[in-house]
Amino acid sequence: MKIIGLVGPKRSGKDTAAEYIEQKYGAKRHAHSEIFVQLLDLLGVEKSRENIIKLVGLREVFGDDVLINAINKKIQDDNSELEVITGIRFENEFENIKKYPGSILIYIDAPVEKRYKWQLNDNQYSGDSTMSFEEFVEIEKTKQTEVHIAELGKKCEYKLLNNGSKDELFSKIDGILEQHEIRA
Repeated sequence: MKIIGLVGPKRSGKDTAAEYIEQKYGAKRHAHSEIFVQLLDLLGVEKSRENIIKLVGLREVFGDDVLINAINKKIQDDNSELEVITGIRFENEFENIKKYPGSILIYIDAPVEKRYKWQLNDNQYSGDSTMSFEEFVEIEKTKQTEVHIAELGKKCEYKLLNNGSKDELFSKIDGILEQHEIRA
């Protein structure tokens, strides 16, 4: 089994890359935040970035490994040859992916102006399309889910700048996976 971990700031292209790897290479795809999104959905609570950040407090209640345990269970249940995991935001999540033999850790970044524009256009979560640029930048400087990402990126084996087309991003991903003899 190979695990590909995608690290990067919000709206940098991690989910786009993960979806591509899932579709082209047959990987199973998961995000650390998917558990929070599912929980908000079950509770009937608005799926907003702020509410997801609030749920990160579960780490304080149930331990820092609560999301790691959930991701590891999903990986085991999938029993797949290839997994792609996004939303790696904390050191212990990074180390968890790294411990899998042959894991590949990729940092994906994009200029902040592009990331903000993508957020406005995509509206992944409630409130995304109305957030000001200043609020977008402030979240990355202050929220516990964002402040460690750049440091984790420095530890990744690969660093991709997503500043072109989707096809250019996909070509970069293909190049990395070819190096690891992962075929479509």
